[in-house]
Amino acid sequence: MGTPEKTLLNFFVDCGNRACDLVSGVRAYIERKRFCRLKEAAITIQRWWRAVLERRCLRSHLAASTIQRVWRSYRARAWVRSLRDNLVQFQAHARGYLLRRDMKNKKRKAIYSGET
Repeated sequence: MGTPEKTLLNFFVDCGNRACDLVSGVRAYIERKRFCRLKEAAITIQRWWRAVLERRCLRSHLAASTIQRVWRSYRARAWVRSLRDNLVQFQAHARGYLLRRDMKNKKRKAIYSGET
């Protein structure tokens, strides 16, 4: 082969290599863009899912706090009711004791003073 044919062949081979390089570069660019879009989509989905989980956790904590508040309130009311009932019972016993003591003293006075 002579020089002109070889040069022409090298030119076409070089053009083919450049075309392959160009196509490869374009494909790499398109794939990088696709990868970036997929990565952003994955990050968006992860952010959304974490927010869903956080809301669920918050709802669970709020429900637990509500249950605790209601239970403590119920226990406090029961304690106050029990205290009130015990005080009423104590008052009844104290009044009964005082009344019986007063009646005993009146009876004693009546006997000593001669009243019947």
